[in-house]
Amino acid sequence: MDDKLSAFIEAHGVDAELIPKPSTQQTLKAHEALVALGYNVNASQMIKALVCVPVIAEHFAEEKAVLALIAGTDKLNLAALSKVLGCERVIIADQATAERLSGYPRGGTPPIVHDRPLQVVIDDALYSKPVLYGGGGSTDMVMKITPSEIKRVTEEIEKAKFAVARIRA
Repeated sequence: MDDKLSAFIEAHGVDAELIPKPSTQQTLKAHEALVALGYNVNASQMIKALVCVPVIAEHFAEEKAVLALIAGTDKLNLAALSKVLGCERVIIADQATAERLSGYPRGGTPPIVHDRPLQVVIDDALYSKPVLYGGGGSTDMVMKITPSEIKRVTEEIEKAKFAVARIRA
């Protein structure tokens, strides 16, 4: 369990649950693990959290990094994300950069609580789901959280921007 994440959830009264699961880095396998544990979850409720870096004037603007949230069954539309961010283009961060900016390993990146405040852009289809399941700080934990709680924590506690837009391919 990620102590930083669980401590934040407790300290700030975040309405989220951390669920232990068998270790995996594949979003759909996490879904299968949750179903095996008795959770009624659809694969479209699984969050794929991608750290992305805008490119501004041919410069990788890591200081403006964002967390793109899409369903685990979807692919990210980088052009749509660029349009939302108002930049010429955006790239998905490599694993080392993503871990450095978020503070979490690939497959464990939660939708909230990062080493530095990250703007969150969530796909509109994902935002319409009543409950979501995403990274729980490590590859052996899953976080259960509502889209409205992700928004609240991002804006009110982390003081970062939050947007809902169609960013799936």
